[in-house]
Amino acid sequence: MTIDSCTTAAHIHEDYEAALLTVRETLRLDNARLRMALMAVKVAEMAAQLPKRCLARKVDDDFMPHCQPWRRLLPPHLCADACSAAVAVGQRIARWGLDKRRAHRGFMIIIGDEVGLAAAGTSSFNPFQGHDLSVVDDSGDLDEETFDILRRNAFNTEGAVVLSGKTGKVLASGWCMHDDGESGRMSNGRSLAAAKLANKAGGCCVIFCHKDSSGELTLHLPGHAHTIAEEGFKV
Repeated sequence: MTIDSCTTAAHIHEDYEAALLTVRETLRLDNARLRMALMAVKVAEMAAQLPKRCLARKVDDDFMPHCQPWRRLLPPHLCADACSAAVAVGQRIARWGLDKRRAHRGFMIIIGDEVGLAAAGTSSFNPFQGHDLSVVDDSGDLDEETFDILRRNAFNTEGAVVLSGKTGKVLASGWCMHDDGESGRMSNGRSLAAAKLANKAGGCCVIFCHKDSSGELTLHLPGHAHTIAEEGFKV
């Protein structure tokens, strides 16, 4: 074998080794990508088997105390998701107003026991009676369709929007507390009425928005009041 033939054979062998190394590296990368893809599918399958409410509770425990610390102070008969959804409704209305670019005129949202609130006040005209609308969707978040209905129909009159503390169901709009000789009707002294309402019906979550607010809310709970600043706006 000549020197040229030996050199050519050596080059062929080097090219073969380089090609083989490239193939092995490609296969290794492909196998790694395949393992990662299979792992992602497995995680997705496991997550799909978990109840949605279980996932929602995980978020509540790890994140929400820092974002909404008042949730820890809610009366035990009130659903935290319903109260958070109501706060989201209040923040949106305070910041963006009503439909057709109408400004809000101040408002109140009450989340509490349905029976107790029925005894504490009434609505002269309730467009939500007989309807099954909730501010909470199946994932525990704000129901966007219900929000749109509330934005167009619930904040046009004096009185409060009332939500069920168990389910977030919309119970009434234009709701006024019975005159108990202390605070009078809701149209007189709304801020004072909001604080007093928090102690009605076994304890309520009352969201109050001043007519001049562009995002700030006051949240009343039994024995507590919290300001939710415009800077903390969440959708």
